[in-house]
Amino acid sequence: MFILIIQIIIVYIMSCIIHEIGHSEVASYLGDKTARYQGRSSLNPFKHLTLSGFRKVPIRLTDNTDLLIVSIAGITTNLVIIFLAALFLIVKEFQILNIIIWVNIVLVVINVIPMRFKGITTDGYKIMKHIINRK
Repeated sequence: MFILIIQIIIVYIMSCIIHEIGHSEVASYLGDKTARYQGRSSLNPFKHLTLSGFRKVPIRLTDNTDLLIVSIAGITTNLVIIFLAALFLIVKEFQILNIIIWVNIVLVVINVIPMRFKGITTDGYKIMKHIINRK
């Protein structure tokens, strides 16, 4: 049981980091290289973690459509992870692949729900804000 908990924690941390790298890379593609210059396009957990948790990727884009695309990128990254893990699961059954799939499903569900709490917003909140502001 202890090993399972450790595996879940490691998968959660790495999935969150890859999610944030998705934001960083798309923002960089759209012209905002701030996160890349700060080393936030790295798989190194110390670039993303603080004592209080994860640091969000700094986004300096101002165009609403670009912000929408960056918000969607994080969720899409988790969906790609789910898809790839499912493909590997077809070939060979590994417990870690099931953990990867379930952790990323939870991350997608949480990120799709439009929530804001103490200044922290989910991607779903940012997407909903963009949709509401367009009208």
